[in-house]
Amino acid sequence: MGSVHVVARSAGRKGRRHRRAKVDLQAATTTCWLCGHGGAYELDHDPPRKVLLRLGLDPDDPRFHKAAHGSSCRCPTCGQCCNQVKGDRAARRSRMVR
Repeated sequence: MGSVHVVARSAGRKGRRHRRAKVDLQAATTTCWLCGHGGAYELDHDPPRKVLLRLGLDPDDPRFHKAAHGSSCRCPTCGQCCNQVKGDRAARRSRMVR
């Protein structure tokens, strides 16, 4: 009988590679790609991480990284947690801005 491999929801988002990618992104920009306001310090994936994995692409590749507001850095202008509002769906920017 085969074993079931369970992957934690945070897999790939807590290690050294993720932290380094986040620092590199913050050095490049802190403008949220979803609402367009500054002060975004979370790393979001575009397309979503699960899509990248399904396509066999590396979610740690910087070309898929975007700055976004999230639970740790709510937008100071519109007050949203843009990354959580978007969830794991493809973003539709017009839905994000109030």
